[in-house]
Amino acid sequence: MLKACFLTISCALAACSSTRVEDPGLDAGNAPDASDATAVDVVTPADATPDRSATDANVTDANVTDANVTDANVTDANVTDANVTDANMTFTASAISAGEGHTCAVLVGGKVLCWGANFEGRLGNGGLNDSSTPVEVTGISNAVSISAGVYSTYAVRADGKVASWGSNGYATLGNGNTTWVITPTEVTGLTNAIGVSAGLYHACAVRADGKASCWGTNTQGQLGDGKTTTAKTPVEVTNLSDATQISAGAAHTCALRVGGKVSCWGYNLHGELGNGSNVDSKTLVNVVGISDATAIEVGWGYSCALRTGGKVSCWGRSDIGVLGSGAVSDSNTPVDINVVGSAIAISAGDDHVCALLTGGKVFCWGRNDVGQFGNGGTAASKTPMEVTGIVDALSISAGRTPHLRYANRWQGVLLGTQPVR
Repeated sequence: MLKACFLTISCALAACSSTRVEDPGLDAGNAPDASDATAVDVVTPADATPDRSATDANVTDANVTDANVTDANVTDANVTDANVTDANMTFTASAISAGEGHTCAVLVGGKVLCWGANFEGRLGNGGLNDSSTPVEVTGISNAVSISAGVYSTYAVRADGKVASWGSNGYATLGNGNTTWVITPTEVTGLTNAIGVSAGLYHACAVRADGKASCWGTNTQGQLGDGKTTTAKTPVEVTNLSDATQISAGAAHTCALRVGGKVSCWGYNLHGELGNGSNVDSKTLVNVVGISDATAIEVGWGYSCALRTGGKVSCWGRSDIGVLGSGAVSDSNTPVDINVVGSAIAISAGDDHVCALLTGGKVFCWGRNDVGQFGNGGTAASKTPMEVTGIVDALSISAGRTPHLRYANRWQGVLLGTQPVR
């Protein structure tokens, strides 16, 4: 199974545990949201030539999976589907995504299974009970990609529509209201989506025409429409018509564009927009010095890009070494990371990053307090550390681990107050 799909230790932990954080921003009558994590999907080797077609049978997660696709999370057509086995069943997954306390997989054929914590119905099976084994999401038989968020989940269907379920306190489901649901609803107005990415309290979809739409909270301009007004239905990102991938973080969003440039928008206290400033932007700005990106990943207050030739660059917050450059100072422009080889995939957790190298080894850096690195220790690292015992991985997913400090910190950002470092 490792040869088909490798998940980092943090992803496994995310699938087995959940921390519920009281959310002061919810409307009365809605169950509380948590603010700790965004979905980070399985990432596998990406081809550098962008393609917006979503018709390949091996489509995966926040974005498209075709041999020629470079997208939010890309799966190469040559990667064997993952055979997942538990005590009672065996199934073949074409895509998998780890959220804060739950995990979901798209099966060959289009059905979706989820397992883990089920607070606010994020498993989508019509109930609220946690499940240590996969349960089928109700009413979905044509999914092509999946993105598991904090307490909500999103699936792109073969017809370009996007299904959403779970928490909805900040209009994160994009269906026009703020009522959480335990079975899939439909994101309003999207008919040509090719990928979706779940942020903290917002989500975004990249479309077949190269444009992007976002919805949810917008206090820092993370929806990219030039406003700071919460959107209960999708709004179009301004000045973007050539996107091939989108990745949503806590309070900012980035898009990969045709040709390899990267643009970001939203919160920028730590330089996560990568444009050489620390000023928030309600519309997209271009990341300095990157024109050869093949994939992007956005974490909590930082961003990373996989570049031609296997290089990795990151920018933004680095108080726990998440930029991987050896420094703990924030950077508002990209810094290069020595990944001890050529990277073919990257995946960003909230406070750590992992890179898959040619040959199958995996290196991780940043926070490691609950063993996110899989190296037998719990010490953080400002530079890449090798995951123990993995030499043949084909894909990676850095999952989410609850940290109350950062949950409260990013809640403060989303409520319009500045975080305390």
